[in-house]
Amino acid sequence: MLVGKARQLTATDRTMPLLLAASIVASTDRPCGIPDPKDAYAAETSELIELAEEALRHPSLADSPERYVELLEALLAFEGVEVWGEELHGLSGEEFEVPCPACEAENFVVFGEYGYFSTTDSLYMNEATGHRKELQPAAISSLEGLAKRLHVRALTDGQHKVADALTYIFGSAYCAECDALFLTSTLRPTRRLAGGGSAGSPDRQRTPLPQSWHTPRPYTGGMLLGVEEVHQHA
Repeated sequence: MLVGKARQLTATDRTMPLLLAASIVASTDRPCGIPDPKDAYAAETSELIELAEEALRHPSLADSPERYVELLEALLAFEGVEVWGEELHGLSGEEFEVPCPACEAENFVVFGEYGYFSTTDSLYMNEATGHRKELQPAAISSLEGLAKRLHVRALTDGQHKVADALTYIFGSAYCAECDALFLTSTLRPTRRLAGGGSAGSPDRQRTPLPQSWHTPRPYTGGMLLGVEEVHQHA
């Protein structure tokens, strides 16, 4: 169903069905006995890859880095890339959250509007003070594997803001609590709530992200589709 819908729409209009299909393919929350959709629907997944590639190359994305990141994440999901097939959209949020591997202190790794640093202060966006450690972006020449592929692609597609953010995602950070150095590519994007803040910090106040930054989930009749029903829409 979603494949047919995406096929019928133009490259500029097929974002929603592609994102819905990607959320199904990337999901690991399946009851026992439900096959991996990438295996069960190999032909459909192959077509989704082609449709996503076509959408990513469309000139309309030049001024829409958020939608570009969403579609790039969808492409990775269709290709079976773990972690980033579900989490790449964190690039648009300009913040990742991770416990320090040495002392387990919760670090906010920030890159974008508020600067480029790690901090344990959850209210960093409201205060100019606080202990911050400057991020260490990866040298472009050191990028390998998926990191290199994504960076080269972003530059080729004219998405320079995305390419710059990727050097921080695949760089390193110092723990703002104990100064331990860790790779930022092990971070998880902060789960932002519709009313502002994040799932781990209910008291935080910040402007809610645009709805387009959130990967949509299959929805019908006021209830999320069960896994068995969802696969019928792939």
